[in-house]
Amino acid sequence: MWFDFLNTGDSEGQPRDEVAHYGRLQDWVNAIASTTSLSEVDAQRVGIWGTSLGGRDVLVVAGIERRLKAVVSQTPLIRWTAAAGARMAGYGDDMRRYQQDLAADRESRALGKEPAYVTFLGNYHGQITLQSYQPTALVDVTPLMELISPTPLLFILAEEDYLPGQRDAFAAANEPKSMVTISGNHFSPYTISKQNAIEATRE
Repeated sequence: MWFDFLNTGDSEGQPRDEVAHYGRLQDWVNAIASTTSLSEVDAQRVGIWGTSLGGRDVLVVAGIERRLKAVVSQTPLIRWTAAAGARMAGYGDDMRRYQQDLAADRESRALGKEPAYVTFLGNYHGQITLQSYQPTALVDVTPLMELISPTPLLFILAEEDYLPGQRDAFAAANEPKSMVTISGNHFSPYTISKQNAIEATRE
């Protein structure tokens, strides 16, 4: 089963193409409830998978949703710091410009103007709002990792991923858990060949 998050694709919500961080978590819970209610679905075999920001989402959801029988988190964003947000939004290390633009966009939106957008690949019409990169209260999901057990957890990590805290988060999780590593960077899971995937090493 698949679904579009709030504000994206076929789902409702404004502004369009904005990552609604807390709304995404509720979307996951609603999707699980909907899926397990279907007569053709074995409710004892429902798992979730997420990548990057979605990889963070599924870790949080797995810690609170006991109906899940497995969770797979691929190259997850663990620590949503201002520095990480700036880098993902294309600002590099220019924190001053990043924070100025965020503040200017918030003021502009408060006055009823259109949000600022950042070019992005994926189901966001090639763009997402600048505010999507604003850190939230879920700055670091590491303290939540121990809540996932006894749900089996699989981490898929890229050896050269620039996002911090992934291995620390894995270490903080209780058993049962396993990790698969692949070569490349944060975006390599979307581009590596099938053969490379087959040759991924288990730790």
